[in-house]
Amino acid sequence: MRHVNSIVMFCLVLLTLSGCTTSRSPKYALDGPLGQQVSNYEDSGHDFETTVNDLRQQYRLRVGLDLETQPDRRPLSIRVLRGNVADVLNAIVAQESGFTWAEINGVVNIGPRRQKNSLLDVRVAQFHITNAGFDQIPRAIDSLPELKLWLQDNHLSNGPAVFSVTGAVSPGQPFKPLVSLDLQDVTLREILNGIAQSHGYSSWIVSRYGEKNQYIMISTD
Repeated sequence: MRHVNSIVMFCLVLLTLSGCTTSRSPKYALDGPLGQQVSNYEDSGHDFETTVNDLRQQYRLRVGLDLETQPDRRPLSIRVLRGNVADVLNAIVAQESGFTWAEINGVVNIGPRRQKNSLLDVRVAQFHITNAGFDQIPRAIDSLPELKLWLQDNHLSNGPAVFSVTGAVSPGQPFKPLVSLDLQDVTLREILNGIAQSHGYSSWIVSRYGEKNQYIMISTD
């Protein structure tokens, strides 16, 4: 009997180490934005994208949202009585079972659990901008030869990259702080995360639209 109990205990240890991790929250910095305490958080009547954006704005998160696969348009109902921002994210993706999230270098990336041939995975040999304004950054992305080739291979077209401007603007000052990035051998996701981490920016969205989902739009704020 003692031998049988030892085998059972060994199996339980193996299950603990290698078993179901789907119910666990993705790893995140406890002292970062996702560790902020939440009390009686409620958001209802909004679709997935709006629900995520409400959370982002309220807790000043840096967020990247991959909507190449469209979520359901049904309204969500989120209620977290006590926890942290990560718990709210878990509650949101729990109602969009095909989606998940991960914190990547301080940016919360939210997207489909399984996404084959994603634009975000396209590798870029070099992305270099120096003191680029909000209107110059989308042109730099649109001109990437790797992006153009991927769109051509997938029979898609890129819609206009959108960089929104919010907040008051001082006379003679740029709409957004100027951005400089020098990245080599990176994915488009890493480029967009780099922009989201830049001063004055905090988010990006990649989405598909059109009658046949033939257009891709990249936007950031």
